[in-house]
Amino acid sequence: MPYRIAIWSAVSSQAQAKEDKVSIEVQIQRARDFAKERGWIETAGPYTVIASRTRWADLSEASQAIPDLALMLSDASAQRFDILLIFDYTRLRALLEPISQTIGRYGIQILSIS
Repeated sequence: MPYRIAIWSAVSSQAQAKEDKVSIEVQIQRARDFAKERGWIETAGPYTVIASRTRWADLSEASQAIPDLALMLSDASAQRFDILLIFDYTRLRALLEPISQTIGRYGIQILSIS
């Protein structure tokens, strides 16, 4: 049975979302290509964030302010995916550890494609 994936993509500002940067669209497409090469299927997401992820150390506060984070955590608790694919770990910033611990309890791993 192939792994089920969800994609997390994030930038800190609108300027970083432009095509000459590693835009949201580029992050998603690269993750989809990565998954396709391995025969994995996308069953949730993608979750996209255009905002700072350094303002919160507390996951519950962050999920109230970032709708796609709340959705990803809900999908994780419902076990809608096995792996959260991200372009690189900096896309989670200060939330990497609390997200990793939380979704890890559901048996979900975070994998950077970089």
